[in-house]
Amino acid sequence: GVWVGDPDNGRMNRLAGLNSAAQLMKGVIGILHPDEMKGLKDITIPPPEGYISKKICKLTGKIAVESSPEVVTEWFRPGTEPVLYDDLFREMTVDGKNGKEKMTVMNIDQKYAEWALTNNMSPNFNVNRYSYERLANEQPVDLEECDMEIIEPVNSMKFIINPSIPADLQSIPLKARIYPPEEQAVWYVDGRPYEVVDYPYNARWKLISGIHTFQVRLPYSNFESEIITVNVE
Repeated sequence: GVWVGDPDNGRMNRLAGLNSAAQLMKGVIGILHPDEMKGLKDITIPPPEGYISKKICKLTGKIAVESSPEVVTEWFRPGTEPVLYDDLFREMTVDGKNGKEKMTVMNIDQKYAEWALTNNMSPNFNVNRYSYERLANEQPVDLEECDMEIIEPVNSMKFIINPSIPADLQSIPLKARIYPPEEQAVWYVDGRPYEVVDYPYNARWKLISGIHTFQVRLPYSNFESEIITVNVE
């Protein structure tokens, strides 16, 4: 290990661990092991004696299956290894541009969908925008019922406009849960269409003084959420 600093634990002058201790360590190691500068030649570590290996889905921590997109090998003390199989990723047949197509879909609760999409999980699979009930091997099931709920804002919430912050920077998130998921939804503010949004149906609304109502609806259908009312002062 390398330590660089003042003996009295005071602050250094324009010197941090990244450009002091780390650089010193790199210089010493480079002299001692010049052939390893581009990476270790041998990083093989023998498995723990008596442990057993399992192929694990990297994301779920469960036993990997054929459709698991990212798999790692982990070693477990007997009796501590996972027993459940990965059920998050599955090969499904869907209606594609060229007819029936097979794809690996990720079936997650919608509350995780935003995280999965924004983190661009992996090019090896697609975040499932539809429920498994609608990804039948023959054809999607007709939408007969739909459960819609506004997550944000919460009903009867009160918001205070801060006069010291520019008005354009003061907004609130609009989030909804729709099951089975659809490709698009429409946000209504004060009874008027506000914005058409793609799954997972997020939008933002700039604060305006007064009492306002919010509702999310499916286009070309009668499905709609309950109306949420908020007060902005």
